[in-house]
Amino acid sequence: MAQVLAYHFQGPRLQTLMLLCLRQGTVLIPVDDDNATLDEVLQKKAKKPVEKQDGFSEEMLVLCHFSEAQLDMFLHGMKASGLRVPLKAVYTVHNGGWTGCQLYRELRSEDAQMRERSV
Repeated sequence: MAQVLAYHFQGPRLQTLMLLCLRQGTVLIPVDDDNATLDEVLQKKAKKPVEKQDGFSEEMLVLCHFSEAQLDMFLHGMKASGLRVPLKAVYTVHNGGWTGCQLYRELRSEDAQMRERSV
C-alpha cells in the first residue's frame, strides 16, 4: 500500500495533503521524529521525541511503495491542489535506514548541486 511520510506539515497544508491522500487511497503518516529512520517510521517504531536534536523545520515528503502510475497520479494531484513541496523523495531499500535528518541533508545537497549546474 502506498504511504506518504509527511515531515513538518501543519494547518491548511496538512489538511490539503490529508484530502489528497484520502482521494487517492494513500496512507498519510505525519512524522514528528526527525531522528527516526524511514524504516522505523514505516514500522511504527519511531518514538515521539522528547526534544529536537539536529532537526529541521522545512516540510518534506517521502513517497513509499508507490507504483509508477500511483506516483504520477499523486504528483499530478499535488500540482492540481497547489501543494508545492520542494523536498520530496521516494523510499528505496537504500534510504530506508536513513533518518529524516540524513535524508533532508541529502536532498538539500542535491538541490544545491542542481542550482550550481544551472548557473
